[in-house]
Amino acid sequence: MRILFLLSILFPVAAAAQDNLVFIDQIGLENEALIDQVGNNNQLGLDTDVALQEGYYNSLIVTQTGADNQVGTIGRGFEQSGNSQTSTIFNQVEINQVSNGNLVGEVLQAATGAIPSGANRLFILQGQGGLGDGNQIITVIQEQLDGMPGQIARIEQTGTENTLVRVEQRSETAAQFAENIIRARFTGSYNGRGQLTGPAFLSRAHDNALIQSIGYDNMGANGNEMDLTVSGDFNRFGIFQGGRRNSTGFVTITGDTNEVGLRQDGLQNDITMSTVAGDENRVGMGQIGTNRAWVELTGFSNRNDILGLQEGTNDLEFYVEGSGNTVSADQNYLSGLGGANSAEFRIMGEENFLDLLQQGQNTAVFLVEGDLNNAAPASFTGAAATDPNLTPGFFSQIGFGNNAMTSITGDENQVAAVQDGDANRFTLIIVGDTNQAAIAQRGNLNEAMLSQSVSGNSAAIIQ
Repeated sequence: MRILFLLSILFPVAAAAQDNLVFIDQIGLENEALIDQVGNNNQLGLDTDVALQEGYYNSLIVTQTGADNQVGTIGRGFEQSGNSQTSTIFNQVEINQVSNGNLVGEVLQAATGAIPSGANRLFILQGQGGLGDGNQIITVIQEQLDGMPGQIARIEQTGTENTLVRVEQRSETAAQFAENIIRARFTGSYNGRGQLTGPAFLSRAHDNALIQSIGYDNMGANGNEMDLTVSGDFNRFGIFQGGRRNSTGFVTITGDTNEVGLRQDGLQNDITMSTVAGDENRVGMGQIGTNRAWVELTGFSNRNDILGLQEGTNDLEFYVEGSGNTVSADQNYLSGLGGANSAEFRIMGEENFLDLLQQGQNTAVFLVEGDLNNAAPASFTGAAATDPNLTPGFFSQIGFGNNAMTSITGDENQVAAVQDGDANRFTLIIVGDTNQAAIAQRGNLNEAMLSQSVSGNSAAIIQ
């Protein structure tokens, strides 16, 4: 079956068998196509003969009910191009693939005019009601080359062993509050697929990626916003945002052994992670510019590995409920220019490991409730084993005017801290039994205050 669309045509197509092909070539005004394919192995577009809508006000709705169906196979398999200024939405695509083994190969939406009411809209649903296995989204790109971005992409996959390679928004607008939004939801296990690892590969992100970009400190890519919801086990996803006013909105992970990497390059970055609930998840965040990050592990989640890497002017907050978690952060200078860093760790549980390095003008707060935190592998002993390079749960501030406050309530916790520079202040308050602390201040005009109550506690302060 070969269908050719020209100019302003709305033409529904229904195919009730299998192995059907639909070709689209629409050029002109108000292009619309409605395609409904029932059965297996149906296809819209070929890599050698792309499906095309080019002109003003393009719209495509595709519904494929069955298995092993395809839309826009590899190599710009489906393309919408809006090529002039207009006052309303240029390009709209809705793809619904029900069942298993379906493919969205390559879909490109491009708008070159100034479109105040919205340039590109895209919605992809693979699977339904928790069913739908082995589906794939290879490449989806939205481009806005002028004016306000007005781009929204919504992606949803349900089931197991679904693949996402890349969903990307590109924008070249100077508008500070323009719309550039990706909403992504994945329900099931073993989705996203491959790579990342260790905390979501120390997070320069990208694998199985959701991307909003132009580049670091570029006048484009303003007002990026991305939400990611992952429910299930063994899922892996990456987020990358480059530009200004980047925000993840909400990143929610519910399940076990998931990996998420988040990367932001630019100014006024904001990562808000509302929930990580589950065990043995790995989450890594990397930010360059002016950064804020908030991560919350709730519901007594255990053995998770969380890492924050920030360069520039940084603000980081971790809230952790659970046991056996590793929570680490590195806040650093940006290109040697210095940084004003702030970090706060709130920990409730046992046998968690905390680690922080700050370089610049630093403020840190540790609030710990529980037992045996930073106590494995055990070390210190006797007057907190005066120095030999301190160790457990290493907390280090390098710079000037550092200020740190640590409050621990519980038993058998260990604290090690180094402040390297001038005019440093450290306050340590411990309530409980058999806790140990070792604090080293290296420099001038330093101040330390220690309070231990209950019994069997020991501490060393070295100036």
